[in-house]
This record gives sequence, structure tokens and C-alpha cells, in this order.
Amino acid sequence: ELLVRRAHLRWQTSRAPTTVDEALEAVRLSAEYPESAQYALAVTGLASEEVWDGMPSGLARADEAVRLARACGSAKALTEALITKVTARVFAGESGGLAEAKEAQAAAARARDFHGFTGAAEWAANCLDISSANRDAIDHLRRSREELTTLGAPHCYVAKLSAYEAFGLVQLGDWRACVERLRVALGSTPGPRGDMIARLTAALLAVRQ
Repeated sequence: ELLVRRAHLRWQTSRAPTTVDEALEAVRLSAEYPESAQYALAVTGLASEEVWDGMPSGLARADEAVRLARACGSAKALTEALITKVTARVFAGESGGLAEAKEAQAAAARARDFHGFTGAAEWAANCLDISSANRDAIDHLRRSREELTTLGAPHCYVAKLSAYEAFGLVQLGDWRACVERLRVALGSTPGPRGDMIARLTAALLAVRQ
């Protein structure tokens, strides 16, 4: 579980990503307990690395991770497994995935897993094609951000969703609302990922203005 958590922290802090070999080590350590949440998380971590590395085994392993997560009853494990499955489907060019992304968000809310909630919200927006100025995607991010605030999440998670929402708003041409979201995102230290999205969005807004 610590190895999986370290992989998440590397991603959030923009450090060197976890390798497939490191993900395999987490699977090896937890394989003796196949019904545990830790094993489900480890298999999910391996599936995620395979998906992002373009390995053909990624999608099937993501399916297996979802099965393990449902069997062990861990909301956190289910969140991560569903996100990985949605990612694999999007990368494979498959349609759908929105229902699974929303299920991942609901599971993350139950577990108060803010990292998972944010990731699920982002992938739901991707399924709705936020880059094409899709109002449904922006509305989903807004509702997700409001729910995250209600859950009492730290600013870095709220900032990341605010920045992503701002990106959708600039695609839509609503520059005033975009600026409002950027002010929230950059109003306090947003963390490396949120900062990156916010500043790239601000640059895009400046160019278009």
C-alpha cells in the first residue's frame, strides 16, 4: 500500500514516475493476500503503469483490478481500479466510460479519497470531451468541485478541479468565468499539478484575448 501511495505522490508532485518493475514489486509483496484491498490496489497500480506505457496487457489487467476491488469491498481500491479501467478504455479509443468514472467518484466520496475523487472527475470530463467546449463536461466539473468543497478537501484538490474547469471555460469562450476559476486555483498554493494546469490555461486565455 505504501508503494502504491508513493506512486500517487510522485505523480502529484511531478517527480519521476513509477516503473512497471516497481509496480510489480507491490503485486509480489501483496500476492500472498489475494483477497485484500492492498492486493487490489497493487494490481491496479500495475495495470495503470501498463496502460500509460501502451502495453497490450493493460486493459485486461484493469478489468481484473476492478473484479478484485469489488470482491474485497474497499471503496478506495474500487475508485482506483475504475479510474484505471476508464483510462484504458479512452486510450484504446473506446467510447463510454462515463458511468464507470462517476461510480469511481461516488466510491471516492464514501472513502473521503480526495486524490481518487479528483482523478475520477477529470476522467469523467475527458469522457465528455472537455477539449471540444462541451458544456456538460464543464458542468460536471463544477458540481464535482462543489462536492469536493463540501467534503472538506484540502485546497490542492479543489484548485486542481478549478483549474481544469477553467480550461473547459476558456474552450467555451467564457473568459470571465475562466478568470474566476483561475483566481480560486492560484489563490493559495495549488500543488504542482494544479499549478501547471492553471498556468497553462492562463497562458491560453492570454493568447486568445
